[in-house]
This record gives sequence, C-alpha cells and structure tokens, in this order.
Amino acid sequence: MRSRNARRRTQRRPSIECLEQRYVMSADPLGGLLGGVLEQPGSPPNEPPALVHHAQADFWLDPLAERDVDAQLGEIQQLLAGADDLTGLTQVRNDYGFLGTGQTVAVIDSGIAWDHTALGGGLGANYRVVGGWDFAENDANPYDDGPAGSHGTLVTGVVGLDRPGTIDDGVAPGVDLVGLRVFDDAGNSYFSWVESALQWVHTNRNTFANPITAVNISLGTDWNSNTVPAWSTLEDEFTQLKADGIFVAVAAGNAFTTYNAAGLSYPAASPSVVPVMSVDDDGSFTYYSQRHTRAIAAPGRSIVSTIPDYAGNQNGLADDFASYSGTDMAAPYVAGASVLIREAMGLAGYTVITQRTIYDHMLATADTIFDPATEQNYHRLNFAAAIDALIPEDDYGSTVDAAHDLGAVGSSTQFAGLVGGSDDADFFSFTAATTGTALLTTTTSHYLDPIWTVADGDDQLIAENVGNLTVFAVIAGRRYTLGLTSRAGIGRFDGTISVSPLPIGDYNHDGVASAADYTVWRNTLGSTDDLRADGDRSGIVDDTDFELWGVAFRSTTLFAFPGDFNRDGIVYAADYTMWRNTLGSTTDLRADANLDGIVDQADYEVWKAALSTSTIGTIPGDFNRDRVVSAADYTVWRNTLGSITDLRADANHDGIVDQADFGVWKTSFSPGQSPPSSASTAPEPPGVVLLLAMLLPISLTRRDNR
Repeated sequence: MRSRNARRRTQRRPSIECLEQRYVMSADPLGGLLGGVLEQPGSPPNEPPALVHHAQADFWLDPLAERDVDAQLGEIQQLLAGADDLTGLTQVRNDYGFLGTGQTVAVIDSGIAWDHTALGGGLGANYRVVGGWDFAENDANPYDDGPAGSHGTLVTGVVGLDRPGTIDDGVAPGVDLVGLRVFDDAGNSYFSWVESALQWVHTNRNTFANPITAVNISLGTDWNSNTVPAWSTLEDEFTQLKADGIFVAVAAGNAFTTYNAAGLSYPAASPSVVPVMSVDDDGSFTYYSQRHTRAIAAPGRSIVSTIPDYAGNQNGLADDFASYSGTDMAAPYVAGASVLIREAMGLAGYTVITQRTIYDHMLATADTIFDPATEQNYHRLNFAAAIDALIPEDDYGSTVDAAHDLGAVGSSTQFAGLVGGSDDADFFSFTAATTGTALLTTTTSHYLDPIWTVADGDDQLIAENVGNLTVFAVIAGRRYTLGLTSRAGIGRFDGTISVSPLPIGDYNHDGVASAADYTVWRNTLGSTDDLRADGDRSGIVDDTDFELWGVAFRSTTLFAFPGDFNRDGIVYAADYTMWRNTLGSTTDLRADANLDGIVDQADYEVWKAALSTSTIGTIPGDFNRDRVVSAADYTVWRNTLGSITDLRADANHDGIVDQADFGVWKTSFSPGQSPPSSASTAPEPPGVVLLLAMLLPISLTRRDNR
C-alpha cells in the first residue's frame, strides 16, 4: 500500500467495465498468463473487457520470487546490449550523442517510482520526473505504489533510465518524464481513467519546461484486430493527440499464441496511434507478440529496467532493477526512439514534426522481417538507419587541405555549419588583415562541445581551446587555419572571428592583457558610457567582457613567458603568490602554466624553473626579481644556500647557490646600506621579511556585491 498519506478506497465497478488483476507473474509460458487469463467468457461481446497490462509469456526473472536480481545483471546487460546493437542505438549514441534533452515523455501506466536513482531521485521541476497525476487517488503524486505496482516504473526506465558509466541506459536518458497513474494499488483500472489521462496530456502538453512530445501506453485488452472495437472510448483523445503532433506508442499485445493470426490488441488497433511489436535480440519475432503490417517491431524480450524498492530487494534504497519481456517493453523503446528521431529532425531543419512524420520515417528506414507463422513481412526498427538518413552531408572540408577560405579577416567575419558526427571535423582558413589579437567566438546547438585548434601557415599549432572563446596572436598578411571538432555530441554552430590591433582584454591599452585590465573592467562594470572594457562591443561592460579578458589573460604569450602568471613581463615572487592563492583551482587558471586545466604542483615547478633561470628585467643580485637589490634578496640567498634545485640565487649560473653568489649580491647591494660582512656567519639583516609572504595577490575574482 502507499506509504505516502495512504487512504482507503472503494473499488468502483461499472457494469460495462469489468476488472481483473492487472498481470500475473509466471515463469511458465504455456500454463501461465497467456494460457487464458485474458479470456472473459462472461463479458457480453459489445462491452469492453477489463483493461489489463500485457503480461509476460516468458521470464528470465519472476518478480514475485525471492531472487537476487543483481546477481544476474551481467547476463541481462549482455542481452540489452544485443538489443541496442540490433536496432543501431549503440551506433547512434557513439556517433551522434543524442539523449532526448529538451522533450518530455508521458507514461500512462501504474505510476513512476520517481525516487529511483536512475530516474532522477525526485519529483518536480528540478528532477527528471517533472510532474504527473494519479487518477486512481486524484492527486498530483503519481508514485508507483504496491502491492500490484512496478509496471509503470519498468516502462519508464526503458524510455529514459540514466545510469552513467553502464551499458543499460534507457533509449533517451536525457528526456524529462511525466507519470500518469491509471491503476490503483491492487492493479485495477478503468477506461475512464485512461481517457482522463489522455485529456490531461493534451491540456498540459506545453505546461512544463520541455513540451510533451511522446506518450507511452503499455496496456491493452482482449482484442486481436486491425479495427477499433465498438466499445472503444478513447478515439477522440487519440485523434486530438495526433493533431497535437504527439507520438503515441502502444503495445501491440502479447496474445499471439491465443489467436494465431495477425491482429492488434486495443488500444494498439487505433488508427491514431503507433502499435509496437516485440522481437528477440536476434531480430526474430518474440513468439507471443501480436503483429500487424502497420506496426513497428522493437526489442521486447529480457529488457532490464527500473523497479521500485518494494518489488526489488526491499533494502530501503530506490536503486533496484529487473528484466522483463513483452510488447510492454517494446513500446517504450519506440517511444524513446521517437524522441531521438524528432531531435535529429530538428537538427536537420524540419520545421513541422508530427507523429506521422516520425512514423513514416521509421517505416521507410526499417528492416524487413519475414514471419513464417503468418507468412507476411513486417517492419523492424532500424534506429541507426533512421538517424543516419536525417543527418545532413558534411558542409565544410574535414582536412586542413580542404579548409574553407574565409578570406582576409579584420573587424568581423561570420560563418556557420554543422559538426555531424563523432568523426567529423570542419576546417577554415583566413588571412589576418592586421597585426594584433584574433578573437574567435562560437554559439552551438544540441550537444556540440567545441574544441578549436589554430595553426599558422607552417602548420604549427599555436592555440587549442575547449569552449566558445578562443584568443590568439596574429601577424598581418599571414595565413591561419582553424579546426573544429566536438568533445561530446553533434550540433550546429555559428562562429565569428575578428582581429583587433590591440590584444583582446587590453582595456587600459598598454599592449598586454594584464591584471590592470581587470581593474578597469571592475571599475566600469555596468557602464554604458565608459566602454573601455566593453570587449565584445555590446554597448555595456558586463560579465562577457570579464570572460573575454580572462581568456586573453590566460592565453597571452606575446608579452609573457612561462611562470609569468600576472603577465607583467617578469617572473618573480608576485607570480608565486598568484600560484599559491589559486592552487587547486579549475576555474581561475591564471597560474595554469602547463594548460592542463588545474593549478597544481607542476605549475609551481614551471615558475620555479623560470625564476631560477630568467634574466629578463633583472639585475645581478636581484634574487627575488623585484627589480631592486635589497636585504630581501639576501634572505633568498641564505634560505637556498647549498641548493642545486632551487637556483633563484645562483647568480653566476654554476648550478649551486654558494659563497660566490653572495659576493654578487654584496657587490650590487645599494651603497649606504650595511650588508652582512660574512656570508657564513652574518645574521639576517634587521627588518627583513621574505617578500613572498608580503606580496598581496591581485584579486581577479568577481565581486559578490556590485
């Protein structure tokens, strides 16, 4: 029973709606459910039979038995992987990265155990299960209650369960979900509840952040025909959803061995829905699946999916899985497939996408299977063929030699295209119209996560960046090549490249993007009058200009060298302070000398090596590189005396800090001061404080209170 404010209910039994148990768990395919439970000899021929879930004719696991599901997951995952290989879903994921993001699927069933870890772990706008309704209890909590529940959670998992790092994700693991519960705790249902659920979908199709684009119905009745029964009550609703452009997948039925003739259960027989048959992972019909030539077949046998904890190991954790079979499992497979096909159609530029559009495309790209039992050919979903047929041809050259020429680039040049696969790359070339800094910006769609490379005319890599902002130095008249690939999935892109005679981010116009430019940005943030820091020329100084400065600051190489973390043209103690204050950061990467995405010990080593060997901007004896020889330099010498690794004070570059280096410092020490008289015995000069501890870092963090 429901643990969430459970309440007693009286079962309503109208004379025209007979009720029976929703499903019977049986491991015996001949003497089990398909042996006759669906038969209702006492029902008048013009009255609707009981609305029941399609039960499995063949089971790997009996959910009512006390068995260890997890112990069999290895074998089950292999079966599921075979199913995904059969349809081409594995290839689609690897090549294109479609997830179903931006759409919602409504599941009309026994509810959803929305606390399941693979279904988002909660209910509401911030979770995968964004909402729904319980028509049995008339409330907004569509939880899949026991004791007769779990079927809706299974079905939902096939549509979109998400288990990162495993091979048994649902078909569309990025889709949002809506649960519409039309079975009570005992497994009883009414056509009126299903009818209300369909009406609810129409009313709420645009209520959530992402529109409802598909509905799954894995339930049916004792019926085997291609026509609608006289007692049907759902046709108006199905017609409306079809007009709404919503794809409705319905299980074809599991009673072929009862009828031994082609036909569909109801509501699968409705002309306004897409009926779904079941095949084994070898591609042949599952023997119990009802079938018809206008239906589409998909994997439905031994499909691993989510179940509530009460139907699993009952350990208090909502993380249970089981394997089920039936057209019940095939229907949500096709519902999920419709979401990804719709997504691919959007990428391909389709402006009107309906159930008919998707259904016709499924049939046009489907495999043909022959059924000896009915001596007819049927359609089986070929997911890879369906998606491949939608992806546009490559629009730009995929090699450096075939790069698309953008011509001479000065103020701004726009271009657009598509990265259409995991192995696709687009290349562009241009000639810099002026010497300065090039700014490359991109906006992307779908799953495109851009990786840009920049090579000079000698094909030498001069820049590489993950993301939508890339900054690099250019020289007038020289040719450069841009290469674009994706780190994740496919998508369209719009790019803009411009060349400025001043470095991007150089807001004080001193020829280098440095910490001083951050100060200009901070002091003019929000201004529409003082636009010195308006790097993107948007007419206001905003966060985008900070991002531009940050990218330029990190990537500037014309005016800096390894270890010069504050870009002031010299490696000294202030750079160490910047490293120390950003140690461990993956966002503030000013001190990320080796560009590995994190400030770590390796970056300190770069600074230390540069400090020990650099002579740029220094004078003999200036061991801390502060441009003056003072007592602080003596402290550096004293603390590194004898070192052959920390060579900041190795003035004569003989590989060791020794007495000779003290002599260099002593000679350079300013007249009028009193240096120690002996290198080996002299105490530290009064008032000396190690410069590294005194320097305050230049804060490049955005203000919390502006």
